[in-house]
Amino acid sequence: MWKRLYRWSKNQGRGVLFLALLIVFVQALGLFWPQEQTLVWDRQDQRHWEEVMQQYANIADTLEATPYRYNPNYLTDYRIYQWGYHPKSLTVYKPLEKREKQ
Repeated sequence: MWKRLYRWSKNQGRGVLFLALLIVFVQALGLFWPQEQTLVWDRQDQRHWEEVMQQYANIADTLEATPYRYNPNYLTDYRIYQWGYHPKSLTVYKPLEKREKQ
């Protein structure tokens, strides 16, 4: 009636059954095995992370801030309008930029 697309031998069928049972057993073992709690920090770990955070804070303090939050080379009227500035500020800035390049 129905044609079987593949046929397993007895040994192959037993191998597949063994593999399926092995996977189920390993998953059940992982589920019921008592796990260690590693969420507790000791003072040494806490000191280490405080030192790392302090290093990052020191790096942030030594960086120089840019005087503007945009790239003036790509400044457009629409972007100035989005930020709430008057578009005339672009016409004032462009001649200054050309003068500084010379």
